Amino acid sequence: MARTRKIVLFLLLLFLLSTGVFVFLHSPGFYLSAFDVSGHRQLTEDEVIQLSGLLYGEHLMVAFDNTVRDAITASPWVADARVRMSYPGTVVITIRERTPVALLIIPGSGFYLVDARGFPLAEKSGPGVDWMIITGMSHSDMARDDRPASYRLTTALRVAQRAQDVSLSLPVQEVHVNQQGEVELFMAAGVRALLGTIGADLGHLLQVLETVLVALGDEARSVDYVDLRFERPVVQKR
Repeated sequence: MARTRKIVLFLLLLFLLSTGVFVFLHSPGFYLSAFDVSGHRQLTEDEVIQLSGLLYGEHLMVAFDNTVRDAITASPWVADARVRMSYPGTVVITIRERTPVALLIIPGSGFYLVDARGFPLAEKSGPGVDWMIITGMSHSDMARDDRPASYRLTTALRVAQRAQDVSLSLPVQEVHVNQQGEVELFMAAGVRALLGTIGADLGHLLQVLETVLVALGDEARSVDYVDLRFERPVVQKR
């Protein structure tokens, strides 16, 4: 008899507990009424919410569905995303965006913003003035989800970054890498720098280039190219 009573009490408590949990989980605070979006710069808050596919009035448990995260990271601008619920009524979305660093010009195809890994982010209507230009590439050089960028594009991006860090007297506007992997810089005033095949000596080459430009002074703008492929720099004037 006592055992039966304990079983009945246990089942009653279990029923009350499960009913309470059900009622609690279906209270108004568990239905989506607000978004908290952070980490976005290129994308707007509304664009991130639209990517998520979430709708106001849905149950907050949708935040645990990996398809929501996958939908957000489907955007080329989004490198990673975290989605979680925050009671009452809020879904918190935190994203990490990719940062554009250069503009690839592919003849006959278009203009593509890429990040530091060579991953394409967006197609542009023209070159503009905000980005370092990289030429000599094709679509196959860009990174994809299933493969890294080509060695030539990786080299071009490395050179572009270092050239910006060094701040040469004549700013670098374009990095060109030919099919043999040889690098050529196009600087302000139409001056070119022939770097050849780049190895670990990139920093040294840029220092030598700056030394030559400083030594030339105002005459640097009348130079056709500076050839750094040999032991001593060769300066060719127009």
